[in-house]
Amino acid sequence: MLAWGRRIRMIMKQLLSKLFGRRLYLVRFLSQCEEESLNLNEGIWCTRVGVRSFRVENLPFVTRGVSYSDTICGCCLGGEWTAEDVIRRGGYWNIWVVGETGIWEKLVSVVPEALVERASDERISIAGPLELFQTVMDYLQRGGVRYEISSPPES
Repeated sequence: MLAWGRRIRMIMKQLLSKLFGRRLYLVRFLSQCEEESLNLNEGIWCTRVGVRSFRVENLPFVTRGVSYSDTICGCCLGGEWTAEDVIRRGGYWNIWVVGETGIWEKLVSVVPEALVERASDERISIAGPLELFQTVMDYLQRGGVRYEISSPPES
């Protein structure tokens, strides 16, 4: 028999799934660029999991501190959702990579379990669970590839 807390969570998950479905929402993430006085605005696809909470469904390219599967809360202004804060980590790290043309194919062949999205042939965003982090880091450092850890792994 399931514990009451676990049973209630399961029922709530089923209820929210029926209420919100798998519809994707474009949630705006606003952030400040460290090197310049620029405000960055990135739309990230999310599924709604609560009244004001969303689960991140793709990889960010300019937003720091958020990764695939994180749960965020947001507010709706003028019909557009804007992220306010990460309320639960999804267990994935995120790294932005700038490399030679074809870095995407090479990285996918080394770590096929990782999530990889391309902004261009030279710019990619990669995410994965904790156990893949060191493998990816070793590959990037061996190849002298430029990268930035935008959302570090949870230890």
